Amino acid sequence: MQRILSAMIAALATAAVLAPNACLAEGHRWGQGYIPNLPVITQDGKKLRFYDDVIKGKIVVLNFIYTDCPDICGLTTARMSQVEDKLGEAMGRDIFFVSLTVDPEHDTPAKLKEYANAFHVGPGWLFLTGKPDDIRAISAKFGQRTLDLAEHRQQVLLGNDVTGEWSRNSVLGDIERFVMDIRAQSPKLHEVVQAPPHDVTADTGFDLGNQPGQVLFKKMCAPCHTVGVGDRAGPDLRDVTLRRDRDWVARFIMDPNRMRHEKDPLALELAAKYPGVVMPRLGITENDAADLIAYVEAQSARLDADQISTSGPKDNETIGGAFTLVDQNGKSVTDRDLLGKPTLVFFGFTHCPDVCPTTLFELSNRLQELEADADRLNVLFITVDPGRDTPEQLALYLSSFDPHISGLSGTPEQVDAAVKAYHVYARKVALSGGDYTMDHTASVFMMDRKGQYVGTLGRRDTDDQARAKLRRLLDAAHS
Repeated sequence: MQRILSAMIAALATAAVLAPNACLAEGHRWGQGYIPNLPVITQDGKKLRFYDDVIKGKIVVLNFIYTDCPDICGLTTARMSQVEDKLGEAMGRDIFFVSLTVDPEHDTPAKLKEYANAFHVGPGWLFLTGKPDDIRAISAKFGQRTLDLAEHRQQVLLGNDVTGEWSRNSVLGDIERFVMDIRAQSPKLHEVVQAPPHDVTADTGFDLGNQPGQVLFKKMCAPCHTVGVGDRAGPDLRDVTLRRDRDWVARFIMDPNRMRHEKDPLALELAAKYPGVVMPRLGITENDAADLIAYVEAQSARLDADQISTSGPKDNETIGGAFTLVDQNGKSVTDRDLLGKPTLVFFGFTHCPDVCPTTLFELSNRLQELEADADRLNVLFITVDPGRDTPEQLALYLSSFDPHISGLSGTPEQVDAAVKAYHVYARKVALSGGDYTMDHTASVFMMDRKGQYVGTLGRRDTDDQARAKLRRLLDAAHS
């Protein structure tokens, strides 16, 4: 992590040398006549005068970025996005963020808009470009004079134009302290503690104690990713090692730029899905990557355990019950039709990009291993997405898996009844562009020949454990 750690150490060292509100003007007030009033263009294509329209009379948090930055720009912007959440209603009213490109030749308003959208920025945050000479003249006044993009300043400047006080700070340190330093710029906000509007995608984790990778995750990953709360600037990392090969995840964490350069299809797919910002090169070592993966897996395991416990039977309730659905051939199927054979029940949907096809593929392997004994099982794939998963769609989808697996769909009300009978968690999650995905319980329920719940095949079961569970289920049917 040499490059990022060096940048963090340098930024923190500077912040330690300069008191949080120490004026950078060294005896003369920064303001009109010192800060250039040159033309700039916002991410929305609006033309402004830098001093008159962006700085004058405001409290400003200013940093330097460029959209093709391969490493720290994305991280600093993501952490500023977390700060934006914490400032709540003060953003755009009392406090304003300004991100000034150091690459105006390439950072058009459209590119800055795409970059801003990737971090879900709200009102009060401007991303600015303009003529290269004008942008460099403005940047130089704030200490950004190098033409080498890789060496641009990573510090954040806090300024109050009314008092003329400016200071350097770092968003890579403690975020709560950074927020306090921003609030200290305003007498009105200094003593006010405001709770930001709750946004679950801004949550950064769960209290699991001091695990390997926990601090690293919260510093480096949480600004862009959640575990089980949904996409932020990057994808939700819940169960990432079940969706992707573990070695691939480690290699991608360590050097995503190299994988994109080598045209790795999964790396390119991620870049296309999140076009505004790509996973930066953070200098993660092999040991760091292992710790991060272990932390994400521990978080995912806890979520899975909590989900099973909250969706399982309560009081006198039991898993399983009455339902009436339609299979991929258009035939009506009820819970009563399953009696007499043990049954495996898996809830999913055909547009699932990872967990569902993986689970069905693993079930297909187990069924092939059972050979003739596979005929002694009912195996059901029940959709949680009846709007798209018609019998015809199920038939097409299941043609890639073992023929013993039957697909079931129905009206939304019929599917909802089956979901409730098995106490399954299923929720529609909106995606950009109007599309959606489904978040859902991913365990395989094992029911005996009388339709009674006896356990699950979990995604963390080894092949031998799954084989043993199936064998016990079949043997119990003849006991």
